[in-house]
Amino acid sequence: MELSEEKQLKSITEEFTKGVAFFRKRECQQAFEIFNRTIEEYKDSQYYSVLEIQSRSKFYKMLCQARLYPVKTDDWDDDDYLNDGIFHLNAGDLDKAQERFNYLEEKKFSHPNLGYLLSLVHLKKGDIETCLMYLKKAIKSDEFFKVVAYNEPDFEPMFDNDEFTGMVEMENFRVE
Repeated sequence: MELSEEKQLKSITEEFTKGVAFFRKRECQQAFEIFNRTIEEYKDSQYYSVLEIQSRSKFYKMLCQARLYPVKTDDWDDDDYLNDGIFHLNAGDLDKAQERFNYLEEKKFSHPNLGYLLSLVHLKKGDIETCLMYLKKAIKSDEFFKVVAYNEPDFEPMFDNDEFTGMVEMENFRVE
């Protein structure tokens, strides 16, 4: 390695290391400025080792840009709202799940699981009356929800509820 290459490599490595340290502390503006300066200062280097670190600086600069100026889109379709609601239901964030499902219900979104999912949300929130109302809707749209509800562990506390057991009784259930 020539003396000039060693100087450049040492200098760019020190700057790059500072930038990464700021990035790790989530001080993206400072990191962005260091990476930007490094990219400009060493863009004409003739040494591969220096250009490799300069290239890494470009990558980190893009990461900083993404954190500083995040792109937000609201191009969700109804299936995105449904999937997000299911995610929040499974994560235990019942209010967010209910918000997603209610949005879909207001839009008259036709999905066979929506009523059933709303019944689960209300069950977990302790609103048994509303839970049963949505479960009844789900079963009316597809009798298969009798089987699903009967086998759902979350509904076990409802096995003593006469209205619930009347809805999920299997004697009138037919598989086609």
